[in-house]
Amino acid sequence: MNAAARRNSPRGRAAGEDSEMKDWRPIVAVATAALVVAGTAACTTDGQPVPSAKDAEAATSSVDLAALDTGDYPTEPRPPFDYPADDAEFLRVEGQRMGQFIIPPFELAPDVTQPNALFTAPIASRAALGVLFGEGAATIPANERFLGGFSTSARTPASGPREQRNLQIVVLRYLTPGDARAAVDQLARITSRDWNNAPITPLQGVPGGVFLNAVSPGHGGHHAAGYTQRDVYAVYAWTRVSTAEAAAQSESLIRTALTRQADLISKFPRTPSAQDNRNMGRAPVAGRPRMDENKILIYALPYSDQEIAEKKTGLNPLAVRAVYGPRGLAHFAADPPMTLNAAERAGSLATAVDRSIVFRAETPEKAEEYLMPKADDSDSTTAIAPPPGLPAARCEATPTGGDRTAYQCAVQVGRYVAILGSSSKRDVYQQTSAQYLILTKADQNAN
Repeated sequence: MNAAARRNSPRGRAAGEDSEMKDWRPIVAVATAALVVAGTAACTTDGQPVPSAKDAEAATSSVDLAALDTGDYPTEPRPPFDYPADDAEFLRVEGQRMGQFIIPPFELAPDVTQPNALFTAPIASRAALGVLFGEGAATIPANERFLGGFSTSARTPASGPREQRNLQIVVLRYLTPGDARAAVDQLARITSRDWNNAPITPLQGVPGGVFLNAVSPGHGGHHAAGYTQRDVYAVYAWTRVSTAEAAAQSESLIRTALTRQADLISKFPRTPSAQDNRNMGRAPVAGRPRMDENKILIYALPYSDQEIAEKKTGLNPLAVRAVYGPRGLAHFAADPPMTLNAAERAGSLATAVDRSIVFRAETPEKAEEYLMPKADDSDSTTAIAPPPGLPAARCEATPTGGDRTAYQCAVQVGRYVAILGSSSKRDVYQQTSAQYLILTKADQNAN
């Protein structure tokens, strides 16, 4: 895997998670960046050539099943999630679906590419709004009719230019357009309060939009935010920049963000709410999406319910046990533009994100591109031998400070590619071996 691929492997953590994570996570799309095919060359391990992606089929045929160590990991696909999302799952699943219709920050500001895992996730409760918008946001009257949402947040890389920028987009869904309009007005007042009573002014060019700005309201920098309403959605955009020169452009950025996001969310095929169904004379749960409609999550190595509850997933717990489209996937990647482009080029229109990340390309040939190696000495990541008995896998190690190392493997079977990671070489080998066996049972003709 090349250096660009490695940069596409963010290492985030869920809100409230201890900084000493027990399990390193390849949050999203480690190998999607490896679609840079031209001019590639084989990596080496201890001076020995690592098999190229073109040898994948031959390597797979030479797997030594008896040598595979799968530890305690499952080796069979999960049973199909062949049922509609129930009340406990609905907001999470609907929020994950919504991610495909939320603009990643880099599409508005190309230099804003470093995700903030704490504030990038589906929104499935009012309590989260207090974290996103400030004290009292969870209990505004409009939220009696709140139905969920999605938040994405990113910043310029720390190693980038002196000018630093943060950008966040949030879309909240309400029962009716009137509820969404009320939420815009009520949340804007909370932002004004927290920003030393910053004026709420109309945002020219955005029907019904409002704009606020302030300097250092409790945090360094120049802040700007805007709200608008589109149909049943309240749309919010926020940016922080470090210089007055950049702040002069913030209103234009907020205007563009709100306009483009409102247009995109209008295309979201939202699931009818219980009230919508009642208004149409249908059962309250009619039309709910089925879990794993693309039948790909069943092939991802799973986290347990306990691991998700204890926030041992590396992402916000609402963001895993999930299936994302290319744009939805990009929100969580360390190189979002490359992730989006790579997934679209490979035709990986539904990607599973759980303990492992599983892509399904249009063809085995396009899947191979995820694994194409590229020689690169720009960082300390080195190729390592594959798991015993599994020569088709590609693995690497990256020092992460002190005596700690992040290990990562990728394995392909036909149209499927899986990415796995751990702070333990033995563990990542066991995960990869188990994942390989799961993928041998995957439907290669799936849509």
